[in-house]
Amino acid sequence: MDELTPLDKALATVIDDCTECGSCVRQCAFLRRYGNPLVLAQQHQAGSLAPEVIYSCSLCRLCDVHCPEALNISEMLWLMRCRLVEEGRGPLRQHRRILNYEKIGLSPGFQLSAIPENSTTVFFPGCALAGTKPKQVQELFTRLKKKIDHLGIVLNCCAKPSHDLGRTTFFERVFTTQIDELQERGITTLITVCPSCHQIFTRYAEGIEVKTIYQILDGQAPVQKVETSGEICIHDPCSARFDSEVHQSVRSITASLGLKVGDMKHQRKRTLCCGEGGSACFVAPDITDCWAEERAEQAAGRPVVTYCAGCVHFLSGKMDTIHLVDLMLEPEAALAGKAPASKWPFTYLNRLLLKFRLK
Repeated sequence: MDELTPLDKALATVIDDCTECGSCVRQCAFLRRYGNPLVLAQQHQAGSLAPEVIYSCSLCRLCDVHCPEALNISEMLWLMRCRLVEEGRGPLRQHRRILNYEKIGLSPGFQLSAIPENSTTVFFPGCALAGTKPKQVQELFTRLKKKIDHLGIVLNCCAKPSHDLGRTTFFERVFTTQIDELQERGITTLITVCPSCHQIFTRYAEGIEVKTIYQILDGQAPVQKVETSGEICIHDPCSARFDSEVHQSVRSITASLGLKVGDMKHQRKRTLCCGEGGSACFVAPDITDCWAEERAEQAAGRPVVTYCAGCVHFLSGKMDTIHLVDLMLEPEAALAGKAPASKWPFTYLNRLLLKFRLK
C-alpha cells in the first residue's frame, strides 16, 4: 500500500476531526465565502476545488488559532497549493507580478554579502524595507554595529513568495543555498527586520539562531521621546502571529517612546492579516480587502503602528499607518505622517543604491 502524502494525511485529519463548529468561519472572510475546512477538504478529495479558491486563502493561520480541535487548517491549504504546483496547475497567471519581484530580489545584481572576518552575526533586512526605506536600513545597521562586533549584512530575498505559492522545490534549492553559504562563513545568528523573513528563517534555518531587530534593540534608550495626548494601536503582522517575545519587544519599544498603546480586538496571536498574506490579494482582492476594512474599524481613527513594510502598504489606504522603524528613528516625523515610503519603480533603484553604499 502506498504511503500517504502529507496532503493526504492533512485532508484525512480535517475530515475526521472537523466538527463544523463555525469558530474559524466566523473569523475568516475566505471561509465565509467558500465553506468550512471540512467542506474544502471533501471538495479537494472529490477534485472539485478550483485552484483560484485554494490561492484565495491568506495562509494567515487565524483559523488555526480559533479551532477548538487544534487542527492545522492553514497547513492543509498550503499543501493543496504544493499539489497544484506538482500537477502543473499552479501558480496562476495572477502571480506573475510577485514572482517577478522575487526573481529580481534573488538576482546577483541585487544581492550583497558583506560579512567581515570573525563575524558570527548578520543583519538580513529583506527586500521590502531595503526598497521602501533604504536610509532607515542603513541607520539600523549602524545602530546594530554599535552593539555587535564584526556584524555583517546580507541583502537577499528569503523566497517566501515561492514558498507560500507552493513552489517547494524552487524554494528549498534557493533557501538551502543561502543557509549553506552563511554557515560556511561561520554565521550562527541572523537578525531580521521583516516578519516574513523572520518566519521563514525561524522555520527552516536549522543551526542558526534567528532574532528580530526589535528584540535586539528593546531596552536601548530612545533617541527622543514624543509627547502626545492620543492613543496609538499596534497591528501585529500575521507572519509574527505566534512570536510572543516579538510582540512584547515591539510594545516595550513603543512605550519607551512615551506613547500610550491602546488595544484592538484582534492583536498578538489573534491578529488579522493585512491582506497581503499568502499572495491571496493577487487572486481575490475582494476578500483580502475585507481585512483592512475590519482593521480600520477596530483602529477607530487612531494611528496604527506595525512592523511589516507589507502591512504598512496594504493598510495605509484605510488608516494612518506607521512603520515601527520610522517611529524608532524619527518619532515626531513618523507621527506627523512625514515618513513616506518609496514606491515602485524607485524601490528597485533604492535597493541598488543601498547595495552600492554598503559595499
